[in-house]
Amino acid sequence: MSATRKEGVTQFVSVKSHAGEPCFLKLDFEPARIEGVDKSAVKSLSEGRFEILLKQGEKAILYPKNIKSATISPINGLSTEYNTFGLN
Repeated sequence: MSATRKEGVTQFVSVKSHAGEPCFLKLDFEPARIEGVDKSAVKSLSEGRFEILLKQGEKAILYPKNIKSATISPINGLSTEYNTFGLN
């Protein structure tokens, strides 16, 4: 899974299935555009939760409204701010 936020706004969320099982996400946006899978593979649940039906190896990228494209870039920080899981 990967995601990017810019100025407090989520730019996209990307998920890839390694097992071919449904994926459950809680998002802070309603997906307006979906790449990689048919829109019918994404089911809205409640309270910002979504189920994505992915086959093994499939990848889905979900974008909120008004985001046309997004890029992943490194976060600059001091080495003392990092831990095993990334930036503190």
